Amino acid sequence: MPRCSRVPSSCDRAATILGRVLDRYSNFFLASAGASAAFIGLLFVSLTIADTGEQDPRARANRDALAGSAFAQLINAFFVSMGGLTDEVRIFAGLGAAMAVFGLWTTSRLLPGVIRAGNWARTSPVRTTNIAFPVASIVVYVLQLAFAIGLLIYPDSSALLRLSVVVLLGLYAGAVARAWKITRTT
Repeated sequence: MPRCSRVPSSCDRAATILGRVLDRYSNFFLASAGASAAFIGLLFVSLTIADTGEQDPRARANRDALAGSAFAQLINAFFVSMGGLTDEVRIFAGLGAAMAVFGLWTTSRLLPGVIRAGNWARTSPVRTTNIAFPVASIVVYVLQLAFAIGLLIYPDSSALLRLSVVVLLGLYAGAVARAWKITRTT
């Protein structure tokens, strides 16, 4: 479909088509917003259970980073899903871009503490997951940012819209994996 020109009928037609595409995902966005809110609550419960009497600073730093990054991913999914419910592609894309930047910022703030605590050291028993989790997060956030910027530039691209929706699944996968890890040995 050609880009929206200044002619109102062309813009209206593109908005109608994309409104229908976003409308196809309305049930997904509704379920996603509710699920992310529920997962945030469960994350706090798992932190309460897992935080009883932990004295090892390495384990505490790892747990704090896991919880912070899981929280950031769930907040990201929540706000982007809420943006999808507006039926406005630019709002959805704008929130996606903003939340991707927030996720990258959060990751950059959490990583130094984990590294300083020695969780990336060769002797760390959980070194592989401590490296894999932030790398996977960065990849998901960069993809989210790229797709969101693409949607802001080409708001009539249904392919970019679908890819942006798929990124939400990556956010959930990362958040659930981190929450699971919190309840296991760190």
